[in-house]
Amino acid sequence: MNKRYFLKLQILFQFIFFWLTPSLRCVNIESNENDNSAKTSILKFEKIIDKAKHDHWQGKPMGDVLSLVANEFIKTPYIVGTLDTDTNEKCIVNLIGLDCVTFNETVLGLSRIIKKGKADFKDLTAEIILIRYRSGIMTDYTSRLHYTAEWIKDIETKGICKDITKEIGGEKFQLNVCYMSDHPDLYKALKNNKKFVEVIKQSEIKINSKQHYFISKERLKNKLVKFKTGDIVSIATNKKGLDYAHVGIAIVDNQIVKFIHASYKKKEVSIEPDLDTYLRDIKSDIGITVVRPLELN
Repeated sequence: MNKRYFLKLQILFQFIFFWLTPSLRCVNIESNENDNSAKTSILKFEKIIDKAKHDHWQGKPMGDVLSLVANEFIKTPYIVGTLDTDTNEKCIVNLIGLDCVTFNETVLGLSRIIKKGKADFKDLTAEIILIRYRSGIMTDYTSRLHYTAEWIKDIETKGICKDITKEIGGEKFQLNVCYMSDHPDLYKALKNNKKFVEVIKQSEIKINSKQHYFISKERLKNKLVKFKTGDIVSIATNKKGLDYAHVGIAIVDNQIVKFIHASYKKKEVSIEPDLDTYLRDIKSDIGITVVRPLELN
């Protein structure tokens, strides 16, 4: 059976299972006031969907939709660790507090359902399951794509994005990820579960065996002309055991590539006026990998 066809069958099964299984439909908002936070998150979702309908975003290119959706989250508070719980894995969707990863997932997921003409919060949850989990199937903590390098490979296999790094002049990027298996005490789900640690370790070995590409920050400036609005930018790091330290979205404005992201430093979603300058200011950042969201089939 064709590998891509088999993957589509897996994803179809996941969506059917999602709609029939109440536990997978759970949207868990991490907050001191859980009910109020969930309501606020859904109101935020509905506001964006209404604006998208009114301004006809569905007919715009995918990259432009990502930019429009991303801008709706400017000033949204940065909240770290919203996905890390010691309970069974759930699809946590929180639109009122984001870190860099959940910001990207949320923007990409919302953009895709807008392009599909969908308007239910459950549609967003299903889309984020597809984006967040290996082959779009959520089972337990280890099914989540924890390392950005694996996420890039997986999202490309799903036909959601294309890694364009090599074709715009990227060079080979040798990885040796091991941070999670070396530091299980830093993760609630791994702390008391040796079985999960071993699964994560096997995933790390597989990641390290693959070929990856990046554009070094010394060579980035000459490559920026090839960027498009909506490109997803993953920032590579030289920190031991890690692959990427940060992610965000490129916005091309008058030939200047800006960078919109959930900023740990600023504690909110914000726009950096120039990606090249931003990258040079952080010593541990060594370059970037770029994936381009694809139009829907």
